[in-house]
Amino acid sequence: MAIEIAKVHIDLASTAPFGDCRNCGKEFNSELVSEYEITHCPWCGTEIEG
Repeated sequence: MAIEIAKVHIDLASTAPFGDCRNCGKEFNSELVSEYEITHCPWCGTEIEG
């Protein structure tokens, strides 16, 4: 069972290469954080850790 969980975790991580919101799971790209200085998720408002 632990092997299956690890496999799912790896697959999910590869679907959001730039990061995702820990609250709602929506993907965002690094440009939002670095160039536009976005500090909160555009979809749910949770602070982006970085």
